Amino acid sequence: MTEFLNTFIAGATRPLAYFINPAQRLFVPALLTSLVIAIGAYFYYQSKGRLGPERSFGNMLAYLFPKRIWTHRSSVVDYQIIFLNAILYVFMTAPFLVYFAFLTEFFQNVWVANLGPASPSDITHAGLLISYTLALIFFDDFIRFFQHWLFHKVPVMWSFHKVHHSARVLTPFTNYRNHPVESFIFHCRRIFTYSFVTGAFLYFVGNDLSLLDVFFAATVRKVFNHVGSNLRHSHIWISWGDVLEHIFISPAQHQIHHSDAAEHRDRNMGSMFAIWDWIFGTLVIAGPQKELVLGLGDGQNQRFRTFSDNVVMPFIDVWHKVLRLPVKIKNMAVERK
Repeated sequence: MTEFLNTFIAGATRPLAYFINPAQRLFVPALLTSLVIAIGAYFYYQSKGRLGPERSFGNMLAYLFPKRIWTHRSSVVDYQIIFLNAILYVFMTAPFLVYFAFLTEFFQNVWVANLGPASPSDITHAGLLISYTLALIFFDDFIRFFQHWLFHKVPVMWSFHKVHHSARVLTPFTNYRNHPVESFIFHCRRIFTYSFVTGAFLYFVGNDLSLLDVFFAATVRKVFNHVGSNLRHSHIWISWGDVLEHIFISPAQHQIHHSDAAEHRDRNMGSMFAIWDWIFGTLVIAGPQKELVLGLGDGQNQRFRTFSDNVVMPFIDVWHKVLRLPVKIKNMAVERK
């Protein structure tokens, strides 16, 4: 019982450590970077006359931290879900680390079984670290895009992803607004991609890749992704321009992704890179600033207003889908005849 309580307390206090953890978007330097970009946006829009004629510190604070957003019912749900997922995560940390080690060895053995023992590599450690980091960044980002696409296209998965899209306003904390089931799948995806890439590199270059190298590559990926990433979940419209938005997802593009408009549905599903959306035809360039209505639309927002709604409703939706499954199967059989 004592061990359970200690683990529970560790989970409940875990969000506080996000501010000093480089792997988290709430890492203080990441927040400060986003704040600097946001301040630049304030002065730009103010110079264009979009924020009124008066330029003052008070107006800037009101623009950056509007009370109506940070105290919105939707934001409160964000804060509550963060703590729920943090508590659940600490109970899964050890198994995830074990699975990472197991899967890494499994993928390494798959290469050996199919290609035989690898020839010794003469790559330098610096070259190894750079190539491993780049491979991890691109492969993980593509698999993340594919997973996101599945969450939008597979009805059962969408039932859980609705929690994230039920946000009516966006703040950096909305990034953590995920149903525990989605968070679990997210961590499984991360373990798979890290294990696959690490296993491949261990096969081709030998055992020169250490856990410290894995941590370094993961941190570089996170830090690279942090530049402006907190503004994706915010009210501040920042576009990278038409050219760069074919390569990198801008804050404005992700805000479009959260729009409930039909033309924005299932668009801009990339995390770091926009090239996957470009390749698969789901890319929308931000263009001039748009007045977006955020949320699920179709009258579903009311079903996801409270913390308990966001935890329970996905399971109810999945149960209804299961009950309708026999009818769907029967109708498909009739159509084939």
